[in-house]
Amino acid sequence: MRTHRLSLVGMTIVALIVAFSGTVFAQDNEAGDMTAQALNDMGTEAWTGNDPATLEALYAPDAVHKAVYFDGVYEAEGRDAVIATAMGPATITPLGPVIELDAPEGQLHWVGVADVVGPGFEGTGTVCSFWAQDGQIVRHDCLLSMDCPVGMCTP
Repeated sequence: MRTHRLSLVGMTIVALIVAFSGTVFAQDNEAGDMTAQALNDMGTEAWTGNDPATLEALYAPDAVHKAVYFDGVYEAEGRDAVIATAMGPATITPLGPVIELDAPEGQLHWVGVADVVGPGFEGTGTVCSFWAQDGQIVRHDCLLSMDCPVGMCTP
């Protein structure tokens, strides 16, 4: 009986510690500590869902997005240009979790792999590198395994 009470007390203590840890983690995230995975997920949803309000919150005013294709390069400079690019009819499907890379204090750097599909193009296995600072994406570069969509790239 005594062993049963001790194990019950031990399980209760472990449950309280886990609950407290979860509460502290949630408070830290609410305070603005975004993870690379969270920023990437928000971006994927906003690009696929054509959500300009989320994109405006997600990208820094001086953000740059560059897409390198087999036969061209497209670059959008500034938040408004990035949002205009994101409003295209593309669906982004992540192929796994992001890979976080080393970054200076206060910044995040990660790589994600996804399929990017739209009318007339299919970028299977697109690799994108992101830099974020203060919870906003400042750089977003992608390497697409396809020809440049008509009207997107400069020759």
